[in-house]
Amino acid sequence: MTDSALVEVVITESDWPADGKNADGLIRDWEVQAGDSVQAGDQLAEAVVVKTAIEIVSPVDGVVREVLVAKNQLFKPNTPLAVIEESP
Repeated sequence: MTDSALVEVVITESDWPADGKNADGLIRDWEVQAGDSVQAGDQLAEAVVVKTAIEIVSPVDGVVREVLVAKNQLFKPNTPLAVIEESP
């Protein structure tokens, strides 16, 4: 039996808007919660950086195990936002 991998969901610096290089991001809303099944490409949340909306999508198929950054909370690039247990 193979163990499932845990995958952190992040917005990397390369995905960060150029005009917001030193700005914080803000989670506007989560579309999922812990325990929800997701597929790669599903929208998980929406964030805003310097008036630019960023769609946060699942990188893998799996189950959301934990949301690490709450709605209306600020975050920096490369901050883990959620954890997904990848489906085998």
